[in-house]
Amino acid sequence: MGSSIVLVNPNSLSPPVAPVALEYLRSALDQRGLRCEIIDLNPVGDGRLDFLRDELTRAAPFDAVGVTLRNFDDAASTTQSFYYESTEAVILALRRLTPKPLILGGAGYSVAPRSILERTGADFGVVGEGEFSLVELLIHLDEPSKHGSIPGLVHRAADGSVRVNAPAAGDLKALHRRRCPINGAFYHDALSVTAMAGLELSRGCPFSCVYCVEPMIKGREVRRRSTAQLIGEVEELVQAGIAGFHAADSELNLDLDLLVDFCGAMSASGLNDELVWCGYALPRPFDEQLARTLMRAGCRGINFGIDSANDRLLKSLKRPFRQRDIVHAARCCTDAGLTFRFDLLLGVPGETRSSLEETFALVRRLQPDQVGVNIGVRAYGGTEFGDTFQKGRQDPVDLFRPTFYVQQLEDGDDVERYVDELCDGDDIFMR
Repeated sequence: MGSSIVLVNPNSLSPPVAPVALEYLRSALDQRGLRCEIIDLNPVGDGRLDFLRDELTRAAPFDAVGVTLRNFDDAASTTQSFYYESTEAVILALRRLTPKPLILGGAGYSVAPRSILERTGADFGVVGEGEFSLVELLIHLDEPSKHGSIPGLVHRAADGSVRVNAPAAGDLKALHRRRCPINGAFYHDALSVTAMAGLELSRGCPFSCVYCVEPMIKGREVRRRSTAQLIGEVEELVQAGIAGFHAADSELNLDLDLLVDFCGAMSASGLNDELVWCGYALPRPFDEQLARTLMRAGCRGINFGIDSANDRLLKSLKRPFRQRDIVHAARCCTDAGLTFRFDLLLGVPGETRSSLEETFALVRRLQPDQVGVNIGVRAYGGTEFGDTFQKGRQDPVDLFRPTFYVQQLEDGDDVERYVDELCDGDDIFMR
């Protein structure tokens, strides 16, 4: 049995993103009486590996080392930042620095768990929810006979082959999370507009959008936390001096009852005056009453990932809304005074000049506060779009590395050039 673990955050995103997953893991480990030390490399800058070696020495003795891969890549065709490579360097360094078992996890890891384990030589991986599976693995670390029954565990069989256990949806209400922010001064400087903690109201996404990896990471069953748990967590964030949080749900309005209850509790407790927050939401279900409820609860921004305003394309992407829903949600936000943003995904299969013009015309008419513009669809293995992308190819493409599809327009024009023309230098559009 293992009783202690060192968790390493190799993330080097800029602006920095607080490692909420490690905070949640530490709380779950504490709940079971297991010791956890966290080594956060994000604030370190140069000398990361020297810092890592020194921190491992300080944390000893321990039974295992866990590494989180939050982002596999940035899913943007214009930059194609491949975050996995820097994380792999840390994993390989850990292999040299300690003989203890290496356990991989995180949202990015769950995108390609078998491949990453094989490439890095790590001992174990966890697909999906580490709060349950990592705890069970640590308890049964020296009992290989039990590894095959731990949900979501990636491990090696006796013959050396990599096995991936089916993940399971755990009961989030059974987790008594306590928030003690990691490197709070670094991540949550109240003077920074990007400084927000993460907070998860629910987990899971039931939809089948063709390109999306969320169901692979979080599962399709939407599970909620209790309102009392959430309010307690927000109170701890306020006590830690944190001025805001970003809701880490796939979409805030997947569980409307929970969202409305949470907003009511935020208002009744006065926490709506203590900090601000924002999150992602679908255009449907969404109405003006919900927009005003969000405002009263301290929410100061909603991000609608609409992709397109063309119904034909929304249907082909299997998005669970249509143009009329986008229009309705935007008008509700405007009437309620709630800041909102659209995220566009352009150049998808079937994109035309006409569909681009339709999208930009509607966006300009609805006047969101900001519009994120992304061109090209990232093809991930294990998604419907990834399978379609490979279909009919004699030599399949390695989808492990950033790989994108960008539709060529019917007259041969380049989508990116035409999108630049449609943006027309307007500051509302963020490229």
